[in-house]
Amino acid sequence: MMDKQLKTRKQLKSETKVLFKGNWKSAILISLIGVLAYIVYLRLYAYEYSRLFNSESGSYVPPLNLNPTVSALMIFLVLIFEILLMGASYAFLTWVSSKKTPERAFTQSFQVFSNELFFSTITLAILKTIYTIFWYLLLFFPAIIKHYSYSQAFMINKDLQDNPNHPDIKTNKKITLSRQLMNGHKFDLFVLDLSLLGWYLLSLITLGIGFIWFLPYQKAVKANFYRDLAGDQFLILK
Repeated sequence: MMDKQLKTRKQLKSETKVLFKGNWKSAILISLIGVLAYIVYLRLYAYEYSRLFNSESGSYVPPLNLNPTVSALMIFLVLIFEILLMGASYAFLTWVSSKKTPERAFTQSFQVFSNELFFSTITLAILKTIYTIFWYLLLFFPAIIKHYSYSQAFMINKDLQDNPNHPDIKTNKKITLSRQLMNGHKFDLFVLDLSLLGWYLLSLITLGIGFIWFLPYQKAVKANFYRDLAGDQFLILK
């Protein structure tokens, strides 16, 4: 992949705000179910881990004493919001690419459950997680670098699914394409993430309510980053 001059963070964010102007309702509806699952998860997380300290004696409560039912529910919620927010990312990529506000916005995140897209997303998530865990077992900072190297694999997957010629590309190849695409641009995305960190922390302070606005905005900005970086090369791949 040839190196290219990317849009600035200010441009990416400004374009996203223009896209959402008068359309915030659609933006929120696209990711609403995933965001609500995330908020419930955060509330359960805060409640459950507050039990690590006994309110009466002030003594430490071992993690083994965590309520297994609540822990299982937390894991289930993680899976739900991760899958639905990936569907939302796909929807925002389509929106950013077409510049057209999606119809039936509320159902857009559920597109990830379509047969072929669901299978390719799940297999990609599993393989990407295995690779990332492997790197974390070796060294922390190389794992962070690999996280950013692999970060565009899902967007590439969506583009390939939207390709009318639909080339048969293996899951591992999508990760390789992401790595090649991000060559020389990992720091750009890292700084973009840092620039959104304050809004993330503010969303936490508001007991998760802020995520209703922040997560759609974040997903759209990062979809805009990918579209600027990749262009339409995967959409027209033969």
